[in-house]
Amino acid sequence: MMPFREFFWQVFRYGVVGATNTGIDFGVYTFLTRVVPFFETRILFANAISFTFALTWGFYWNRRWTFRRTDDSTRRYVRFFLVSLGGLGWTNLVLGFLVRQMGWYDLWAKAATIIVAFAWNFSMHRLWTFRCAPRTIEKEVKITD
Repeated sequence: MMPFREFFWQVFRYGVVGATNTGIDFGVYTFLTRVVPFFETRILFANAISFTFALTWGFYWNRRWTFRRTDDSTRRYVRFFLVSLGGLGWTNLVLGFLVRQMGWYDLWAKAATIIVAFAWNFSMHRLWTFRCAPRTIEKEVKITD
């Protein structure tokens, strides 16, 4: 089991990477929905594109800094992508509900999705994507004559 202090710093690093992801995600989303006329009414499509930009950034930094993995595993990236797709599903569900059903302003609704995405993504990345192989404890056998 990971000591609390180490866990705390891992969550902190994840939060820092997440903050930069959020900046990228919001920046691309805002650009698409406010500058590109095609996306003015296609907020979920714009959300998927901004998510993809942030996904690539997040994988690199979470692999290298947050969870300190140096392998170049395609399998790990596929897991990261699948977990993040689950996060996208949750955020699109919440975003669509808050905007279409509750009448929220889309940028406020997108901000609210951060809580959902953080909880889902950190938990799943820690437990599955960047999980270490279980340690095996080898017993030392002493042979006496």
